[in-house]
Amino acid sequence: MLEAVTLIINAVGTRPAADYLEQITAQLTDESSVQTSLMYRDLPSGRRLEVEEILGDLVRYAEHANLPAPLLAAAYCQLSVHQRRFNHEQSELASAI
Repeated sequence: MLEAVTLIINAVGTRPAADYLEQITAQLTDESSVQTSLMYRDLPSGRRLEVEEILGDLVRYAEHANLPAPLLAAAYCQLSVHQRRFNHEQSELASAI
């Protein structure tokens, strides 16, 4: 998925430096790392996810550049369903107060 994100970023005109890509790839693929993304931590904690702001933007950029991004699109679809459910539950809670 990192390769797809890199292709999308390159297509919209912001080419990251090669040494940065090497560094971030090493961090993200280090099997001994205990780091997790904020979205990953928010999901089990029941907090709002930034689905549109992160994955939605990437999927739209990919579509605009005619780049296939099936894994990003699948993640976006799945997490959008979760986010809509979360928003609905929050709305119901607010209405009950």
